[in-house]
Amino acid sequence: GGVAAGLYFARRGGGVPGRLEGGVAVVNINTPEVDVQFLRVEGEALPAFLEQVAVRRERGGARVNEEGEVEGEYEGGWQNRRLKGTFSGWQLDEQLRRSAKSVYLGRFATDERPNRRNVSFLPVEKIKELQQPGIYIAVMNAPGRFGWDFQVTYFYVTEIGLHLRRHAAQLDVFATSLTSGEAMKSIELSLLDESGKALAQAATDADGHAVFKGSSDKARIVVARRGAEMSLLTLR
Repeated sequence: GGVAAGLYFARRGGGVPGRLEGGVAVVNINTPEVDVQFLRVEGEALPAFLEQVAVRRERGGARVNEEGEVEGEYEGGWQNRRLKGTFSGWQLDEQLRRSAKSVYLGRFATDERPNRRNVSFLPVEKIKELQQPGIYIAVMNAPGRFGWDFQVTYFYVTEIGLHLRRHAAQLDVFATSLTSGEAMKSIELSLLDESGKALAQAATDADGHAVFKGSSDKARIVVARRGAEMSLLTLR
């Protein structure tokens, strides 16, 4: 009978270095092609997006497994808000119609070897609509299948690489270029709580270093900005 088909985005962080070199990783089982729609988060919708990424809500014993799928009892009102994993069509419509603009729709070939778990990288780095710095949401499904669920992930195109060291009394953040590896100065940093509100702000010095003093227990995301470019790092 073979192995049932499966499809989901590999969980490998949200950042995509430079201009998407290496593509977006997809795990597929007996699914030789995928349809993916890419949406860009519009500037005015950024606060709502950050709140979705920062917050984590679980109810009714539900949990997210390693494939990004929701397991456990569904309870009315529960929804996966973090823009990763399995979403129903109505959830996507509710969350994305006011916060993201569709910029590209394409079909991609994946690893065709049957009855095994394959990892494929969608070669999106050559698509001009996805080269503009910003935050993107990818929505994927299998061609010719019309189920209720879609696979979703987000990523951002940026040159800003972030590294942090978390201590009891302070949080050290370092910004480096993902292309050259050199320190990036004057990067604007914001420390956000679970609702996406800023707890503190700082800027990197000539060594690409910035410090947030005090406890960071309430912090959920570090956001880095330079003009139109931005980068995110969740603190989990």
